[in-house]
Amino acid sequence: MMMSRLYFLRNLVTLVVLTLPMVSNAATSVSAAFLQKALRLPSTVTIVHTQSGPDGLTAALISVEGRKGIVWIVGKDDAVIPGALVNAKGQNLSQEMAMRMGLVPKPMIPAAIAADVKHEDTFLVGHKGPELTVFMDPNCIYCHKLYEHALPLVHAGKLHLRVVLVGFLKPTSPAKAAAVLMAKHPALALAFNESHFNVAQEEGGIHPAVSPPAPIRQAVIRNTQLLIRTGEEATPTLLYFDKQDQWKMQHGLGPHGLQKIMASIA
Repeated sequence: MMMSRLYFLRNLVTLVVLTLPMVSNAATSVSAAFLQKALRLPSTVTIVHTQSGPDGLTAALISVEGRKGIVWIVGKDDAVIPGALVNAKGQNLSQEMAMRMGLVPKPMIPAAIAADVKHEDTFLVGHKGPELTVFMDPNCIYCHKLYEHALPLVHAGKLHLRVVLVGFLKPTSPAKAAAVLMAKHPALALAFNESHFNVAQEEGGIHPAVSPPAPIRQAVIRNTQLLIRTGEEATPTLLYFDKQDQWKMQHGLGPHGLQKIMASIA
């Protein structure tokens, strides 16, 4: 499935050296020196809780400036896994651990997400045809591919997008999302980001906003929090109303791209 995931800390922009205490409330002690070297994140990190995982792994719930995420410790400080951990059956163990530790709330149903989207800071790309709501990160390569696939449909009046910009994939993501939302015409700002997208580096083309206003920063945070409530912190996440009068939600572009959605969207 084509999507970008990051089950880790969000909205962190500047990289600094970490200072971590020693915590040992799971089978494996988490070494401060090891995490200082392995993880480069802003500000002081607090280890909230650790819990034994599969195959000798230890899940560590950490907090940076009030934002929380899970990392996996391999053995006794042999390695650290900061992203999603998926087993051979396709189960997202990071997501399951996040729910177990109370980090991720129970997913909302698509209709509830659709209702909440109405109250968030979004914008339209196109105005004709059925509406496809898209949660996008400015640095998401699969969002970029979706945008390129959708644009001919938008220009033909067969589809329009409601864009919910989030920021979590890379340190520059929140500030780039803010730059788009701050623009006089966000749809044009997004078009610039996508037309100047660096595919090799997986970086959107817009320059990150410098000191964006608090309401804009909060809008990006709220959008990202709403994405989490879909059950996956993954982009693109797609939401649409189908011909059977049901709200449908899809994480990732899927093997059929937009074809399946276009066949059923109302």
